[in-house]
Amino acid sequence: LSNYAKLFAKEYGAHKIRMNNVLPGYIDSYPADLKTIEQIPLLRQGTPGEIADLVKYLALDNSSYITGQDFIIDGGFTRSN
Repeated sequence: LSNYAKLFAKEYGAHKIRMNNVLPGYIDSYPADLKTIEQIPLLRQGTPGEIADLVKYLALDNSSYITGQDFIIDGGFTRSN
């Protein structure tokens, strides 16, 4: 997906079409066990609202210069492993 977003961004950017990847971690709509939560630096699961806030920002004109990027939103889990 990462490479696809970059290719898409390059091909369609001139048409003001942007593409980014949102990569959520453990979200509280699906329970994780305590051992997993203890590995998340923020010591909690994310919420659907937190993911939605990022997606909403990426859809705004304020982010019009952002394309072809991966956004990992996982409370630091990826870096902690």
